[in-house]
Amino acid sequence: MLTSFPKSIENSQSIITWVFVLILAYGVVSLPSSDWIGRAALIIGLLMVITGWQSFGAIAEASYNDILLITDLGLLATYWLLLYYGQRLSSSSTIYDATVYNLSGTVFLLYAIWDVVALVGRDTAAKATAAHLRRFAKTSFFFALVFFLLGIAAGQDFPFPDIIDSLRWIGLGVWIAILLWWQIGRFLAALSDNSVSPQQ
Repeated sequence: MLTSFPKSIENSQSIITWVFVLILAYGVVSLPSSDWIGRAALIIGLLMVITGWQSFGAIAEASYNDILLITDLGLLATYWLLLYYGQRLSSSSTIYDATVYNLSGTVFLLYAIWDVVALVGRDTAAKATAAHLRRFAKTSFFFALVFFLLGIAAGQDFPFPDIIDSLRWIGLGVWIAILLWWQIGRFLAALSDNSVSPQQ
C-alpha cells in the first residue's frame, strides 16, 4: 500500500494544493501579453494544471507519501516553467520551442512515475481505474520520448520554417489528444468501478 512508503510532512497534500491555484492565476494573467501562439500554449498549459490538480486530489491525504509529494513538486515546478516559456512562443521567434518540448517530455516522465506509484496503493476493487493508470503510465513514457525527440528536432537549424510550424502542430495535437484521453478514460473507469462495486 501507499501508506507503507515514508510520509515526512503531515498534511503535505493540503499544503501544496494552493500551489495549483497560484500557477493557474499566473497562467491566466499572462494571457493578454502573449500572441496567439503563446496563448494557445498557455491554454494547453492551464488545462494540464487543472488535469494534474484533479489527479492529485484523487489520492487521500492518509495515502499521500513522500514519493508522490516529490513527484508533484517536480510537476508543479515544470508546469510553471511551461507556462513561463509557453507564453513567450511567437510566430516571429522559435528560440523557446525546444525548451517547451523538453519541459513537456519532463511532464510526461513525471506523470508516468506518479501513475506507477499510485498503482501501488490503489483500491484493489477499482480494477478499471488500475487498468487506466497502467495504460496511462505506459503512454506517458512513450510520449516523454516523443517530446524529447521533438526538442532535439526543434534545436536543429532547419532551412525551412514550415518544419518548425509542423513540429508545433504535432506538439499541440499530442497534448490535446492526451488530455482528452485522460479525462474520458478516467471518467469511464470510475463509471465501470462504480457499477461493479455493489457486487464486491
